[in-house]
Amino acid sequence: MLALFLFAATLAPQGQDVAPLFQEDRRMAQIGRIDAADAPNFDGSLDDPCWAQAPEVGRLITVEPRLGADPDQRTVVKTLHDRHNLYMAVWCFDDNPSGIRATQRSRDASLDPDDRVEFILDPFNSRRNAYWFQIGAGGSCGDALLGGSHFEKSWDAIWDGRAKITSRGWQAEIRIPFRSLAFPEGGRVWGFNLRRHRRQANSEYRFTNIVLGRRFFRVADIGLLDGFGEIDTGIGLDVVPYAVGDMDRRRELSFANDPTGRDWNSNGDAGLDMFYRLMPSMTFSMTFNTDFAETESDARKINLTRFPLFFPEKRDFFLEDASRFQFGAGSRRETTFVPFFSRRIGLDSKGNKIPIISGVKVAGEVGPWEVGFLSILQDESVDVGSERNLSVARVKRSLAAETAIGMIGTIGRPLDRGSNSIYGVDFYHREKRFIGDSDLRFWANVVGSHTSGGDGKKDGNGMMGDVRLRGEANEWRWHLGSRWVSDDFNPELGFIRRKGIKQFDQGTMWLPRPDTGPIRNWQLGVRTRAVTDEANEVEDLDFRLDPGIEFHSGDEIRMTFGRRFERVDKDFKVFNEQFEIPMADYWETRADLRFESSEGRPLSGEVSLSAGDRYAGSSERIGLDLAWRPSPLLTVGAELDWERVRLPNARFVARVLEGRLDLEFTPRVTLHNLLQYDNESRNLGFQSRLRWVLEPGSDLFVVVSGGWLDYLDGGMYPHSQDLAIKLVHTFRF
Repeated sequence: MLALFLFAATLAPQGQDVAPLFQEDRRMAQIGRIDAADAPNFDGSLDDPCWAQAPEVGRLITVEPRLGADPDQRTVVKTLHDRHNLYMAVWCFDDNPSGIRATQRSRDASLDPDDRVEFILDPFNSRRNAYWFQIGAGGSCGDALLGGSHFEKSWDAIWDGRAKITSRGWQAEIRIPFRSLAFPEGGRVWGFNLRRHRRQANSEYRFTNIVLGRRFFRVADIGLLDGFGEIDTGIGLDVVPYAVGDMDRRRELSFANDPTGRDWNSNGDAGLDMFYRLMPSMTFSMTFNTDFAETESDARKINLTRFPLFFPEKRDFFLEDASRFQFGAGSRRETTFVPFFSRRIGLDSKGNKIPIISGVKVAGEVGPWEVGFLSILQDESVDVGSERNLSVARVKRSLAAETAIGMIGTIGRPLDRGSNSIYGVDFYHREKRFIGDSDLRFWANVVGSHTSGGDGKKDGNGMMGDVRLRGEANEWRWHLGSRWVSDDFNPELGFIRRKGIKQFDQGTMWLPRPDTGPIRNWQLGVRTRAVTDEANEVEDLDFRLDPGIEFHSGDEIRMTFGRRFERVDKDFKVFNEQFEIPMADYWETRADLRFESSEGRPLSGEVSLSAGDRYAGSSERIGLDLAWRPSPLLTVGAELDWERVRLPNARFVARVLEGRLDLEFTPRVTLHNLLQYDNESRNLGFQSRLRWVLEPGSDLFVVVSGGWLDYLDGGMYPHSQDLAIKLVHTFRF
């Protein structure tokens, strides 16, 4: 696989652009060019002389609430560039400035509650991968990498934005250094799209891709930005050292329930990340003594099924360029299979950290080829007791603008001796105009695994395959899929939820839109799934009816009525291994009701109620998620997941509680506080994360965390305390 990767990297010269092979008519905007001496004074005021003469992007078109209509509020966007930076000025006019929502300030905040502007840049005009940026009326800046259906929100570029509310609406000024982006030499035309959200009317206006059923993030459907001239890229080297000091203490309870344990342990450490552009579209990265002290804690979950839960990756080093390793269709609803799951690296079987000694990564695109290679040296762990080398390679070839074929391979066993590898091939094709306004996408993949030499585990080979169709139109969504997984399929550097099965699933959603009134669209969905074992014996049947209503205000009401059959082929235990679910056939009927209020209100939230059968008994579940945003300074959130379960021989209540208190002093200084408790682990944990952006590319983090155990005598006893201070700085050449 590595040889194939290296071969692919030689197939196109530097800067070659695949877009001319697949060109079609697309809406185009112009960018102006200025000398560096005439660059705008970056303060968000937009009164610089250069903006008066800068070209406008052009009129935006309404997508919501009435497709194709003229926007009810004017938006003016202008773009400029000099040798070093891309500049953007945005005027969002508003007849009711007092209604502008501007509650979010922190870097990479979710801006769903706020007025905001988002834009996409595809410097190679490849229509496969792109950069996404957003800025809110409160000054929050965010970015992500786009690729296929992958959205890497934790990727952070070095750039800056300023926003302010005026008597005529709100406005923003943006500056993006070209050294933060990859682009071809001499590339005059970039892919481009832009949209504005006006929260008080729940409106959306776009530059192009004016289709209700099509996501704004679809890179294949963006327009063009023409007029780029000479650009200074430097030598393409970023050196990012870090220094961290931490203190921690672990304590245990004695038989007398007295907390005992060692005193505080303190140490310091340092490490380095390095990024070098081998060519304009290909980056070589190295990491030494990698540290993740600033990573946010995982959300608590209680698993009442017999299958493993999926927790998303949150560590920046692995999230950067993650789209290069994406394989197959993926799913926003649930994750059932990932051939390469980076959380297998640097974490043991109990979720404890395993030090990463070093790693190398090469990722990017060359002409029609897209490649990714990652190799990590993981330190000794309790599970294995020796260092582990873990690697993944991915190659994808675009055959047309909407057709691609690829391969993936992984090598390594992170938590066992011996060897494990997987190897797979996937194919993707899209018919943009299948029938009328409908959009049809097709995925197919086959993956094999080989395992040998483990500690008492069976050696062998396994296979899995997946075929999937998805369609979207203005009023319709549908999907159809089939998957089979052999019982000995073993992707140890990946994630698989269920093995030894054949699965068939389909779903259809109809979203009719009334011409008048408060309702934006009605919703009626039907989903079915059938799962058999390898001998074609039925294991799982699931039927769901999903009606709902979405209002122009942003409020939603959704219901689900479901009937399910599940064959449990062996006993298993739930809730901290206390309660046994015996082997049997189970029929379950459940009903769910969910109300979600618009995040545009100072107080918003979601309430869900569910009741029905649970194995041979019953359960009632309540879910609550509230957020209060009284000002840009303060956000308070609370979540509750409560389920009472009645089984023939047991009764228990599963509870997960979460509280958040976020203080956003300025867009560069934020303090996020998280408190979580679940009564399965009986652990009350907290994390407080201060982030101070000294300047773009230079950050100071202070992270305080700890936990208490809830013992049966009713007392809460401390078992862990941690303090970490981390300074990161980027040197750019």
